Amino acid sequence: LRTVTGVQTCALPIYLITSGKERAANKFSASGLSAYINCPLQFYFRYVAGLKKEEDMTDEIDDRMFGTLLHNSIHSLYSDKKNLTESVIASLEQEITETVSSVFTNEIPQKAKTLFGKNLLMKRAIEELVNKILDADKASAPIEILMLERRVTLSFRISESQTVSLYGIIDRVDKVNGITRLLDYKTGKVKGTSYRNVEDLFTDPKKKEIFQLMFYVLFYYALSKGELPAAGLYVLRGISDGVKYINDNSSPVAEESFMAYKDRLVELFSEILNPKIPFVQTEDNERCTYCDFKDICMR
Repeated sequence: LRTVTGVQTCALPIYLITSGKERAANKFSASGLSAYINCPLQFYFRYVAGLKKEEDMTDEIDDRMFGTLLHNSIHSLYSDKKNLTESVIASLEQEITETVSSVFTNEIPQKAKTLFGKNLLMKRAIEELVNKILDADKASAPIEILMLERRVTLSFRISESQTVSLYGIIDRVDKVNGITRLLDYKTGKVKGTSYRNVEDLFTDPKKKEIFQLMFYVLFYYALSKGELPAAGLYVLRGISDGVKYINDNSSPVAEESFMAYKDRLVELFSEILNPKIPFVQTEDNERCTYCDFKDICMR
C-alpha cells in the first residue's frame, strides 16, 4: 500500500492489462513520467486511480487531435520514401492538400464531411505546417529516412529482480551527412532545448521536451544495439529555424550524458514503485494552473 495524502491505495500495478490468463505489469510512457515529475499526485490520479478529464463534446478539433492529424499527414507523405532529395520533396509538395484531406477523412470522418469555422482553419494550418516541414527538409537534403512513427515497447531493468515496460512512438529517425538524427515533432510551445545537468530533466517540468527526447534516444539505443543519435526537436511554431538540437549540439548524444540519464531513470522508477514513498502534491502552485485535477486538490 502506498499513501496518497492520507488515503491508503494500492500502488501497483500502474496499469493492469488482462489478456486471457496473462497480465502485463507496469507500463510507462514519456508523458506519464513527465506527469510524475510535474506532480506525483497528478500522476496518481491519472495513471493509478485512472481518472480522466470529462471529454469535450464539441465538434471542434482539440490540440491532441491536431497533433495526431499533423503527425499522420507527415507520415502519410513520407511513408514510402527512403531517400529525400530536393526533387522528391518538390514532388511531395504537390501532394500536401490531397494527403491532409485523406488523413482528415480517415481520422475524423464525420467532421471531415463538413469542415467549417475553426476546423477548416485547423486543416489549413496543418497544410501550412506540413509545407514548412518539407521546406526545412529540402534545405537539409539529401536525407535518408530510417524510421517514421515507430511504435516501440522496451523492457527496462531497474534491479536484479525487477523490470518495467516502457512504450512510446519515435516520430522520426533519419540520416543527414552521415549523422543519424532522432527528431521529435512538437506542435506546442517549447521552453528551450538546453539544460545544465541531468537532474534538471528529472525535477523541472519546463525541461519535459528534453526529458522525453532522451526517453526516445533510449529506445533507439536499444533498437540499434548501442548507437547514439543526434537528438533534436522540430518545433513547428518556429520550423523555419530548423532542428533545435539538445544544447545546440548537432553531434550524437554523448555517452556520458546518456548513461547519466539512464541511471537517473532507474532512480525515478525506484521512487515511483516504492510503497514507502507517498504520492505527494507539488508545492509549486503554478504547476496546478492547467491540471485536470486541480478541483479535487482544492487548488
